[in-house]
Amino acid sequence: MEHLEGWLQVVAALRARRRRFQVLLVSQSSHSEGIAEAVGEAERVGVPVKRVAAAELDAMAHGRTHGGAILVCAARPAAAWGEMEAILAKKTSVLLLLIEGAEDPRNLGFTLRSADALGCDAVLLKKHVWDFDPVEVSRAASGAWDSLPLFRIERGAEELDALRKAGVTLWGCVPNAKRPVWDADLAGRTCLAVGGEKRGLSAVVRDRCDGFLTIPMREGATSLSLSAAATVVLAEAARQRSRRPR
Repeated sequence: MEHLEGWLQVVAALRARRRRFQVLLVSQSSHSEGIAEAVGEAERVGVPVKRVAAAELDAMAHGRTHGGAILVCAARPAAAWGEMEAILAKKTSVLLLLIEGAEDPRNLGFTLRSADALGCDAVLLKKHVWDFDPVEVSRAASGAWDSLPLFRIERGAEELDALRKAGVTLWGCVPNAKRPVWDADLAGRTCLAVGGEKRGLSAVVRDRCDGFLTIPMREGATSLSLSAAATVVLAEAARQRSRRPR
């Protein structure tokens, strides 16, 4: 079992119902609206709620920012591919994000947080990206670690071939590409592939890309972090989708 810290993460996990839950521990001295929402959600799904001393939560948590709530639960499982098929069958315009690498759990968490905020329908993660401490990822993701459909992929060939067969355009986001991100049509069925900060995109992904995009920056500027780069390209996709006629 693992634990989620903070009422935002707790509420997101309880609403998503992707995990098995054991107990919600709540500080005896916490009576905020967020705590009340977490307790109410736990009661709705039948999860026991236990009031404990704040010192007990402090001893369990990674830091002192748990906000008075810790949910003891099983690890968040990857979504089954059938859920992706359901998304593609239900929606004509789909926005997906493929993350090939991440250097630390907080950067990954911030990336997922942006994906959720900017309307991403699902995120595909290479298998090694799941190796981070899930508590650290979920804290930075502020609920998106549980609310988003997350798919764990191996090399990616089979999954990407299936997406392309379903009419999804795969854009590789790389430095020095000729096409700026805002010159591409991202309003339809789109998957944006973002590589790790050190290794970039793998050959398997590059070979399946329909095109490559870049974020123009001033000459001499250093590269963007994973979360910053993903946020820029996702924001452009969200901008285009907001202007598309319904």
